[in-house]
Amino acid sequence: MPSLRHLVATLALSAVPLLSGCSTDDPTSPTQQLRQLSVAESRWKAAGIRDYSFTVTAGCLCLPVVAGPLRVSVRDGGIVGVRYEPSAETLPVTSSRTVEELFALVRAEAAANPARLRVTYDAAYGFPASITYGEIERDAGAVITITRFTPGTGG
Repeated sequence: MPSLRHLVATLALSAVPLLSGCSTDDPTSPTQQLRQLSVAESRWKAAGIRDYSFTVTAGCLCLPVVAGPLRVSVRDGGIVGVRYEPSAETLPVTSSRTVEELFALVRAEAAANPARLRVTYDAAYGFPASITYGEIERDAGAVITITRFTPGTGG
């Protein structure tokens, strides 16, 4: 007959695999996502970039002109131009988001649906370089990718 000490030790060791899924080291955990977001936002703010341009594409069930690629120009923190790259068609400035608005999207998705959120941040400047969120297969999410980021070119 096993001793009480042996039973307690066995139960404790059996619980380790179950509890390991609850670790805050899991990159999909809300705590870890918010920590990564905070670090990235701090890096972005420290860079002090207010004028920049980038190309954004969105993988979604949407019109090509929405999905991009779009070339976005930002000056003094606000969008001043959006151009659909394949045709050079100018679009309304409301057709895209600033880096700050992308951070807000990440924060909202981390709170609403952290299990369906994946973000990669730019190592140099901290902006969200890739955001996957929601249920794309149900037209309730997207994959947003930022490329060709150029600081100091918001015009």
